Amino acid sequence: MKHYINDKGQIDTNPLYYDGKCVVNPTEADYLAAGYHEYIPPTPEPILPSIEELVESKLRERYTINQEFEVNRKRDTEPQAFQAYYDYVEECIEWANEQPHRDEN
Repeated sequence: MKHYINDKGQIDTNPLYYDGKCVVNPTEADYLAAGYHEYIPPTPEPILPSIEELVESKLRERYTINQEFEVNRKRDTEPQAFQAYYDYVEECIEWANEQPHRDEN
């Protein structure tokens, strides 16, 4: 359904008053005659994820949160597993920095 707006910012009044007339259920022609034009709402800007959200989503492709806890708990007893995890985290950070993201200042 089309919407109409006038120069005063009024949108789709019903009934429509113009030229001394009151029009109930106005048509497109009525709105145009009353000085309205088609209202096209602005396209909202996409909400970009933060770096942290990107890194976390990439990490979840390989590790659950519980797996992360386990790898970190065993970092001294299983250094190879921890190193593989750490390297993947670094890859995720590098990847995230290359993606469109929002700046959080």
